[in-house]
Amino acid sequence: MLTLVYDSKNDFEEIINAILFLKYGQSEETLLSDNRSDDKGAEPEGVAVGEVNGRIYAFIGLERFSGLMIYDISNPEEARFVQFVSRQNLNQELESGLAEDVSPEGVLFISAEESPNGKPLIVLGNEVSGTTTVYEISESGDEIQLIPPKAIAGPDRDDIMGKQVLLDASHSNHDNGIIVGYEWKQIGGPKVNIHNPFSPITTFDSSTIETSIEALIFQLTVSDLNALTATTEVTINLVRNMSISPVIQMLKVLANFDEPLSLYWDFNDDKKIGFEDLLFILNDVSR
Repeated sequence: MLTLVYDSKNDFEEIINAILFLKYGQSEETLLSDNRSDDKGAEPEGVAVGEVNGRIYAFIGLERFSGLMIYDISNPEEARFVQFVSRQNLNQELESGLAEDVSPEGVLFISAEESPNGKPLIVLGNEVSGTTTVYEISESGDEIQLIPPKAIAGPDRDDIMGKQVLLDASHSNHDNGIIVGYEWKQIGGPKVNIHNPFSPITTFDSSTIETSIEALIFQLTVSDLNALTATTEVTINLVRNMSISPVIQMLKVLANFDEPLSLYWDFNDDKKIGFEDLLFILNDVSR
C-alpha cells in the first residue's frame, strides 16, 4: 500500500514565477502564463534520485520551462527545495539556435563511483534543442556548483552620431542558470541618456553630443538568481562624418589602446601630443 508522505503542491510554479518576476518584472509576460495551469504547468518530465555525501536528492527535469529542480529528500516527510538550474537563454527565440538547452526530457544521475571524473553528475537530454547537458555536483553536496553568468556586450564598434544607438546584451549567457538582471552604465565619454538601463537591449540618444568625434564607454553587469554577477565593457566610437572613420581606425592602430600615443611636430619644439589632442584637432577640422 502506498502512503503519501510529502506533496510539493505548487512549489514549482511559485519558484518559476519568482524567477520570471525577477527577470521581467511581471510574471504574466513570461513563458509560463496561467494558460499552462490546466496543461501540466511547467511539465515535470523526468526524475532521477541519487546519493551525494550521504544525502539523498531528487532531480526533476521541467520540460516546459527548460530547467532542473533539485530537492533534498533525505527525510521524505520534510523534503527541501535546494536549487533550480537552467541553461536556456530566455532572450533568444527557440528557432534561432541560440537559446542553449531547451526542454529536458530525460534525467540521469551518475554516482561518483561510476562517474568518469570521480564526481557525481546529472545528465539531461533536451528534446527541443537536441542537446545534452551535463552538470557536476559540488563536493559539498548541498547544491550544483555555482558558476557566474557571462556578460557579453558585443565588440567595440564605430557608429554614426546624431541618432539612437543600440546597446545589446542579448548574447549574454549562463552555463548553470538564468540571467535575471541587466544593468547598463556609462563610464566614459560625454554623458548620454540610456533609455532603459535595466533592459538587455536598449538605446541611447547621441544627438545631444556637440563634437564630431567621441568615444563612449559603457559597462554591462548581469546577475543571476544566486546574486552572482559578471561585468564587461564596450566602447562605441561616434563619428558625425563617417568619411573620417578610416583616420580614426589608423589612430587606434597607432595608439594600440594600451600605450599612450606619442607623435612629434617637427617645428623646432618637438611638441608631444596625445590621442585626446588628435580628437580635438579632428573635431575642429571636420566642422
